[in-house]
Amino acid sequence: MPPRADRATQKFFLTTGGATVIIAGVGDVAQLGERTVRIREVKGSNPSVSTNTDNFKAGVQSFRLFAYIGGIMTDFKLPQVIFSKVFRAVVEFELIDDGDKILIGVSGGKDSLLLTYALACLKHRTKKNFTLAALTVDPKFGDDFGDKLNRITKFCNELGIAHEVRSADIAGLIREQGNKSPCYTCAYFRRAVMNRTANELGANKVAYAHHLDDAVETFFMSLLSTGQLETFQPKTFLDRSNVTVIRPLVYVREREIINFAAKHNLDVLKSPCPLDGATNRQRVKNLIADLSRDFPDLFNHLAAALRKNSIGELWDAPKNREQMRETYFSYK
Repeated sequence: MPPRADRATQKFFLTTGGATVIIAGVGDVAQLGERTVRIREVKGSNPSVSTNTDNFKAGVQSFRLFAYIGGIMTDFKLPQVIFSKVFRAVVEFELIDDGDKILIGVSGGKDSLLLTYALACLKHRTKKNFTLAALTVDPKFGDDFGDKLNRITKFCNELGIAHEVRSADIAGLIREQGNKSPCYTCAYFRRAVMNRTANELGANKVAYAHHLDDAVETFFMSLLSTGQLETFQPKTFLDRSNVTVIRPLVYVREREIINFAAKHNLDVLKSPCPLDGATNRQRVKNLIADLSRDFPDLFNHLAAALRKNSIGELWDAPKNREQMRETYFSYK
């Protein structure tokens, strides 16, 4: 097993062109033969170093910052296709500002793990000055959540992100709700815990890991269930809790997340939800997949329909009795 970089103690892997690895911390001195390397500071992914030899100093630009995360050594890089989509969302919808403290909702699933890693990458690779924290809500769906929490905490710590845990007896609340939608109840109380914890920690933003597939499925599900064309927004201000919700993964496809998690061996946790795979959302997901066999462009067309400028010729809103009164009596 390769040596790990512990972000909590500011120890990093430094490499010159991938050939030589030096373990050093900020302010520490590492010896490489007759050459001495002192790490002055770490800013983004480019450590500032000083050496006692000019020829070694000339190779400073090849130094990179690495961390040991989820079984792999990474230099806080995402696949370009994912990074471009995340960065596009952040820029287009103005999701992150200087001074933000962002609380990430981390369930331990593939989506929230990628979101956590992606925001850590943005923190290291951009000039925006913001801080990150993570929160996992224990919904009391089972007794084995303790081990899962330890694995989530380990992942967050390896990224230098503080991890909080809050418990809420959502399982009990669902039982008390009777015939009400368990998914609605679960989501409602999870959000309540997130918003309350954000206020406690002084976080002004909450980040969720909803991706493009989620947005399209929500849109289609709303059309089927209520006859309304709507989905969640990439950025929403909640005036009651004074928190802004952001969704940096809204342009990322679910299959891209699945491939990333598999390729990098992320420690993905199985959902504790007793209805996992048997929800209305799953049925809509399956329906879109089935229809896509006959209509290959269906998903892209549904995604395009999320935009306000995609609305074409539609009927006016229905008129009430008072609005139709004069016209009605003109026929009498």
